[in-house]
Amino acid sequence: MHCARQPRDVGLEGVVVRMILTYHSIDASGSPISVAPDVFRSHIRWLATSGQRVVRLNELSVLPDDADAMALTFDDGFANFAGIAAPLLLEAGLSATVFIVTDRAGLTNEWSAAADEGLPVL
Repeated sequence: MHCARQPRDVGLEGVVVRMILTYHSIDASGSPISVAPDVFRSHIRWLATSGQRVVRLNELSVLPDDADAMALTFDDGFANFAGIAAPLLLEAGLSATVFIVTDRAGLTNEWSAAADEGLPVL
């Protein structure tokens, strides 16, 4: 998370910081596409208190050229977005964009290498 502040910390005043933080699953599985719930909670806490501007994904491209901002996205539509991420985002007043694998909605992530574990999707 410190990357959002790095350009300012190294004395590069005038550098505009635009980024997209992409998440997949919020769970304790240890999967390379997962973030543990306590770690995600700390990310949200930092975003909510850091002064970083968090906007909707579609807003990034229409902001003034000199505006720092970041957007949050969640890929695949795992059900833990609704159960873990969404409540934390709402509480912090942050928005996010969710990309759902529509053919798999309500099923499992059988496309992944860990299909036997099958994290449910929205």
